[in-house]
Amino acid sequence: CSGAWTMILGENGTGTFNMSGGTMSIQHEVAVGINGSASLTISDGNLIAEKFLIGGPNGTFTISGNANISMTSDLLVGRQAGTGTLNMTGGTCSGSWKIIVGDGSGSVGTMNVSGGTLQTQRELIIGNGGGTGTLNISDDGTIDAETLYIGYGSGSDGNCVMTGGLIKLANNLIIQTAPDANGIMHFSGGMIVIENHNRVSDILQLIADGKTKTLIGAQVISEEIVSSTVDKLAVAIACKMPLIKLVQIDSCYSPHVQEDQL
Repeated sequence: CSGAWTMILGENGTGTFNMSGGTMSIQHEVAVGINGSASLTISDGNLIAEKFLIGGPNGTFTISGNANISMTSDLLVGRQAGTGTLNMTGGTCSGSWKIIVGDGSGSVGTMNVSGGTLQTQRELIIGNGGGTGTLNISDDGTIDAETLYIGYGSGSDGNCVMTGGLIKLANNLIIQTAPDANGIMHFSGGMIVIENHNRVSDILQLIADGKTKTLIGAQVISEEIVSSTVDKLAVAIACKMPLIKLVQIDSCYSPHVQEDQL
């Protein structure tokens, strides 16, 4: 199926759409729960659109199995003072523009990633422009983005809870971009890889300032940390884990570690 301009579920009432195979191409936007309540579930097949709008007031987008979602513009989860949820247990969801969870004042967005890969060539923003956003990543979930912002802009509230999985960032991890924003990251497992380490010192300061919490068992990894004994010590102490030496990072971003002999 291809050629439709828009796909709207729950414009003024309720709507449900389930897809388990094939290919659907939408020229403009897929909107789920605009003035009503709606759910979109993709367990297999390809869904292609310019942008995806989830919530406003209430929308749920579920991606699982071998589903492949692709977009050329934004993915917004929780918008226009509405509520949006994205649940991902498998498949891929990729785009070339921003992914925003909780976009705008009064909006509430939640993204749960326990499997599959969520990828954007631009920013992943959790809590934007006065909105409230939550990212939960666990198990085998993978996030691949240019920059991760948690609490972006005045009045925003961003929260990231990581109990497993992988967050891979090409550039930066930035928590709380305005004095009256709220951003916090909770670690209890998983791995964060920052390929460009120009903000690692800022991350370490955030850890020191207490803006990241429960850093037990997590590993913040970058070239700078690998090459700098001071930074390795700082991260090890802040994460309350045994002091380790990162001796190699392989192509899968899994570090080989050995205990320091002190």
